[in-house]
This record gives sequence, C-alpha cells and structure tokens, in this order.
Amino acid sequence: MKLFALIPITALVACANGATPVSGPPPPPPASAFSPLAPAPATFDSPLAAADYYARYKPEFEGGGSFDLISRRVPASDALELVFAAEGYADDSVNGEQWRIILERAGAGWRVTEAGRRFKCYRGANPGQWQKDLCV
Repeated sequence: MKLFALIPITALVACANGATPVSGPPPPPPASAFSPLAPAPATFDSPLAAADYYARYKPEFEGGGSFDLISRRVPASDALELVFAAEGYADDSVNGEQWRIILERAGAGWRVTEAGRRFKCYRGANPGQWQKDLCV
C-alpha cells in the first residue's frame, strides 16, 4: 500500500525537476523532412477526408500493408496536424509513402494550408529510411 502512495509523489517530483516523460508518441517529423505538395483546392468535411484525398491508399490494390495516422493540435494555434503513412506497397522500389498536412477550420469544414510527402524505398542509397526524393 505504501509503494502505491509513493508513485504520484515521485511523478510530481520528476515533473517539478523538469524531467521529460518517458511514455508517449515521438514528436512528428518536421515540415522540412517532406517534399512540399500543393494544398488541396477543396474544403473537406473531416480531417480524415483530407487525408484520404492525399493518400488514396486502398489495401486491396496494394496487396495489404498498413496505414498509420497520428494527429495533434499545432502548438499556439487552432490548426490540426496529421501525419499518416501507408507501407507495404506491392512495388519493386517504393515500400511506402508518408504525408504531413496542416488543416484549419473553414466554416463547417476543414481546409489544408500546408502539405508534404516523402517516400520509403526498398532499395537505393537509403533503403528502409524516409526520404524526400522519389525511389529509384
């Protein structure tokens, strides 16, 4: 019983000392890690509809794979940042793609104000690593 009482106190001391929490998702990659894309010319009903506009990933066409999405509020604004990736492409050079979009409210919908994309290659100079350039 006494051990459980110490856990909250230990957490408070760690926070007071400026310790960084150990758990939680890693921070999203910066905009500079992506090749810029033109913002979508449309307003979307939801952030997921905006992600679908860019990704256009359908597992039945790519032989399976995975699709991951991370969202967060952009600090000091009302914008939303989405970072999403599709991996496991049935392609001989491209393993996957990752996108980063910034969305802002536009009336009852969402407008993309910033967008970027990068690739993960099966081969080349950086196999298995995210890169801005197309896979060769």
